[in-house]
Amino acid sequence: MKIKVDNLSVLSAPFRTPFKFGSAVIDSLLVPVVRLRLTTPDGEGIGEGSMPLGNAWSYPGIPYEVSLSLMEQLTEQLRVAIDGLEGPDDIWAMSALLRETAMAQAKQLQASHVEMPVHMPDLCTLVTLSPWDIALFDAWGRAKGANTYDLLRRESAEGVGRDIKGFRLAPLDQVLSEKPSDKLAIYHVVGGLDPLTPGEVTKSAGDDLPDDLQGWMQRDGLTHFKIKLQGKDPEWDYQRVAAVDAAVCEQAGREGRAENGLVFSLDLNEQCPSGHVLADLLKRLKADQPRAFNRVAFVEQPTSRAFSGSPNEQVGEAAKLKPVVIDEGLVDTEALGRALENGYNGICLKTCKGFGFSIQMAAIAKAHDLFLCVQDLTCPGVSFLESASLAARVGVDGLEANARQFCPAANEDAARLHPDAMKLVGGSVLATGLTGPGLGIY
Repeated sequence: MKIKVDNLSVLSAPFRTPFKFGSAVIDSLLVPVVRLRLTTPDGEGIGEGSMPLGNAWSYPGIPYEVSLSLMEQLTEQLRVAIDGLEGPDDIWAMSALLRETAMAQAKQLQASHVEMPVHMPDLCTLVTLSPWDIALFDAWGRAKGANTYDLLRRESAEGVGRDIKGFRLAPLDQVLSEKPSDKLAIYHVVGGLDPLTPGEVTKSAGDDLPDDLQGWMQRDGLTHFKIKLQGKDPEWDYQRVAAVDAAVCEQAGREGRAENGLVFSLDLNEQCPSGHVLADLLKRLKADQPRAFNRVAFVEQPTSRAFSGSPNEQVGEAAKLKPVVIDEGLVDTEALGRALENGYNGICLKTCKGFGFSIQMAAIAKAHDLFLCVQDLTCPGVSFLESASLAARVGVDGLEANARQFCPAANEDAARLHPDAMKLVGGSVLATGLTGPGLGIY
């Protein structure tokens, strides 16, 4: 196979309201959009991929503007390094070659910035690479004149079916569904400062979108909620889960709909002091807020992504109560192995780590009976459709989609492409239209 870069552009996705990251006030996301041409023995295909430069999430510890600049520089280096890249006539080998290329380019970039107190993390490199890898799999399907997921199901023995450093991978016809899910519930992000009721709103955003959680429920028929917690303050976290539960039940009752369809996920953003603190929180919820506890589907990475070996990173006790999924820490199978040793029993897929990597992790989850979920990286527009297409094929019931909350204007083009996949009805979107050539988006 040979890759030719047709185009690289960087779009701006404006935030609904400015965000403050440390000392920086951010009013938009930068979203590289990659268009590449893939030549294969079966023909030529043009693929596209996009993903925001999520530097605050993938490269913490340095000023926002600095990490963003480094990701922009790495994006340009990848454009040069990938243009003309040749590799084996095997999609998995080609995806691995892209990853190797990106890691090498990141090392070169780091060598030119020895003054940086924090080296560029592998997670940051994967996020920067992800639109290229997504475009690769899109182009591969188009070169064969077929949907990429259908091809992967038929050709699952081509590489991904082999073990990867001790992990079995289930055959992809057992991992990927024959057709996309009819509906995907959308996890609405409930931030720590977000008003839950109209009475809590102190300042309106001044647009036509809701300012409080109950307003969002009324607008979109929401059923799934991602609750952001502090981690370091278990009392606050307990009270917040209870308050969210009360607010959503009140609104559901007001609308005359059943409460038993309401679902929570808990995101502690790596801030939990120990797995024991998380276990105590879950036990308290189970004893004193059983309705809220029963709604919790899973907990996202509660402790540090570093997996340093500290006993505080052990989450096995909590994982007996609810699935605990690896998120920020999942960059390779070595990290996954350390997470499982620490008691984690679930995997969070994100297309921002690469399409091929996500499929491999889904195959590992299936083979090892691990809980699976799909989240996003404030993915606007087409990058959300890329995430939705994955979620619709790996058997999860919903996915995060917070760009509709934070940068809705950037969704307009994607809404024209696939209106059913971008508009919430009863808290869900329809992914049935994502079946065309490649990843089914264009």
